[in-house]
Amino acid sequence: MAEGGVRGRALCLILILLLSGPISNIGEWDGESNALVEMTEINIPFKAIAGDSTTLHLDANNPDETFTIELADDEPLVDAHIKMRPDTKPLHTGFTWDSSSTWSHPNANTLNQLVPGNILKVTTPLEYYDFSTGLQGWSSSSSTYVKHYSSGCGSNGSASGAVSIQADGQQSLTSPPMNLLGQSNMEVHAWILQGSSACGEEPDSNEDLKIEYKNASGNWITLHTVLGSSSGGTALDFNQSLPADAYHPNFQLRFRQTSGSGTSFDFYFLDDVRIFDIPIGTWTSPTIGWASDADEKLPFGQYQPIFLDADIPMGSELGWSIVDEQGQDVYQLGGVNDLMIPANMLDWRNISKFRLKLTFDEVGTGNVPMIYSISGDGSFSEGFYTDPSN
Repeated sequence: MAEGGVRGRALCLILILLLSGPISNIGEWDGESNALVEMTEINIPFKAIAGDSTTLHLDANNPDETFTIELADDEPLVDAHIKMRPDTKPLHTGFTWDSSSTWSHPNANTLNQLVPGNILKVTTPLEYYDFSTGLQGWSSSSSTYVKHYSSGCGSNGSASGAVSIQADGQQSLTSPPMNLLGQSNMEVHAWILQGSSACGEEPDSNEDLKIEYKNASGNWITLHTVLGSSSGGTALDFNQSLPADAYHPNFQLRFRQTSGSGTSFDFYFLDDVRIFDIPIGTWTSPTIGWASDADEKLPFGQYQPIFLDADIPMGSELGWSIVDEQGQDVYQLGGVNDLMIPANMLDWRNISKFRLKLTFDEVGTGNVPMIYSISGDGSFSEGFYTDPSN
């Protein structure tokens, strides 16, 4: 039995040796075969040793790009750090509208009339006096104490004139008669500067300036009193709606100083007197967007919110909506008394430009909202014209 087992093992070994030669030659090319050889692309890797670093540029237009770390068979991965940062390219530069050049832009549309100046306010003036060339039909109680003044104390500084009012007792400036019969919702505006060392001289206590109107019975009624005891050098933008008894054929305004100490003292300066209606007015902005012909050109990409720096008197309404170039609503997107307009909700890929439409409504309060600035595309402007806590 033992001898037969040895012979069997020897026979197996001989068979293996005989077969190993031909098998190893199977598949060899004889130089005459017509077999095709297919070439494949092989990426050349970055080779690195310990401590090396490299920069990979990933194309933002090809989100499928990947990278792989390969290790040698006998070299384990001990530590790896990857730092990634975007290429710094500013896309949004922002814009701020805060001047009459924007409010009166040729491609802006206004229903009713803008109040002149850098504040956006829509009204319909009935009468307007800027006193740039004189008293413009107003009557003075004394050419010595109430007169045209051109030395830089008006609302536009040295650019135009104003009326200076002083007193040696009582002195006044009175408007021409105005026919307000049948009118309603009228408002009076006036710019008043109390004197100081920079402009004239400061009034004292009891040297007040009264703003008065003549009612249907011919009596003078006080609308407002500027106290002489208040700080000098302070400008007042006076706005007030007219009472019911002001609407008659012989309406007049009067600015009367109650007391004073002579020609060198106790100054008030008056400018930009307006009497206007208070309807619902609208203002539609120039076009905004990434279109090549947009008036306010933005970068191609997601729109950003638009912010309003506005004064909205209690009870009044400042409405907004986003419209297309023809003035049609976009997605019915709009609101009332909001200071942030979500332009980022627009489908920017399909809306290449749009307009902002604002509606000014006093809603019976006699006070119309005012806008100091509009900013967007990453900008925000706050002039602190009103209490930020409100």
